[in-house]
Amino acid sequence: MADKKLRHEKAMCPSARAEPGATLLGLVGEDGHVSYLKDRIEVDQAFIDLVSKDGPPEERLRFASTCVEGRCRQWNGTRCGVLKDVAPYLGSGEGTSSLQPCSIRPACRWYRQDGPSACRTCPGVITEVPAMAGS
Repeated sequence: MADKKLRHEKAMCPSARAEPGATLLGLVGEDGHVSYLKDRIEVDQAFIDLVSKDGPPEERLRFASTCVEGRCRQWNGTRCGVLKDVAPYLGSGEGTSSLQPCSIRPACRWYRQDGPSACRTCPGVITEVPAMAGS
């Protein structure tokens, strides 16, 4: 029933900034891949303040929020361009048979655009890449 409801809501950006009301989507592991949370968790300012103490939260966590389409620099006029931009670095995820559970999949902008192939690339996307140590 929850999936049916998500299909009708506005598209969600799976690589949003940490802002009150955003959904905590997953955790960035040491391998640079996101492990998704099973359930949707909406974050508030207190959570953001807490996780910001160790630097930009987007380096360690992935958030989702309503897709703002033309108000985003990734929007190319008809669709989000993030996956196209990262494909040369991450590949298409082909050969990955199963998809990680995802709390926003039916509403996800990338899934709506590219289907399961988006979900295979998605775990490699980090919203804010940490600065290289020593640079």
